Amino acid sequence: MRREDARRLLGVALDATADEVERAFRHRVRTAHPDGGGDAATFRRLVEARAALTTAPAASGRSTTRLVVRHALVRRLVRALRARLPGASAPRVH
Repeated sequence: MRREDARRLLGVALDATADEVERAFRHRVRTAHPDGGGDAATFRRLVEARAALTTAPAASGRSTTRLVVRHALVRRLVRALRARLPGASAPRVH
């Protein structure tokens, strides 16, 4: 999706920040989400529009999206890796 189309669909200005894009996306998704009785195709277009506007171009010319990793997931991954190290003690259970 082109950035111009994405901006028009979400209703944000050309100089909109990432926070403004996210706010506009969440506002539009409230009525378009399939779980709330909205249209799945419209929801997908909104998701594509947000991705088009929050994607930063990489040095190679390809696009990369921002990833959000939950803290709990990272802790579980670190515990699993530590358990595989030689001489590691058994992982603690919380």
